[in-house]
Amino acid sequence: MDFLWYALIALFSGVVAGMGMGGGTLLLPLLTLFMHTPQHVAQGVNLTVFVPMAVIVIIIYTKQKLIDYKQGWYIALAASIVSALGAILAVEVKGKILSIIYGVFIGLIGIASLIQMIVQIVKKHKQKKNT
Repeated sequence: MDFLWYALIALFSGVVAGMGMGGGTLLLPLLTLFMHTPQHVAQGVNLTVFVPMAVIVIIIYTKQKLIDYKQGWYIALAASIVSALGAILAVEVKGKILSIIYGVFIGLIGIASLIQMIVQIVKKHKQKKNT
C-alpha cells in the first residue's frame, strides 16, 4: 500500500515541478506529514528526485524558448553557493526545527502569492472602472 502512496506523491510532485514551482514544495510536506518520513530524509529524497525532473523540465522549456540562460547563469551561480551553505546548516539543525522553518517559509510564500493576486485583481478592477 505504501508503494501506491509514494507513486501518487511522485505524480503530484512531478506535475508541480513541471509547472515550474518546484516539486519539493509539495513533496516535502507529503512525505513528512502523510508518510512520516523524517525531515532530513525527505529533503534528501527531494534533492535526489530534483535532478532528473529538472533536466526534463529544462529540455521542455528550452524547446519552447522560455529560458533566459544569461539571467539564469547568474541566479544559478548565486543559488549554488547559498545552497551549499544552506545544506551545511540544514544538516546541523534538528528535524523538528527544520520542519518549522520550512513551514514558515511556505506560509510566507503563500501570503506573498495571495497579496500579489489581490493587487492584480485591484489593478484589473481599476482599469475596468477607468474605461
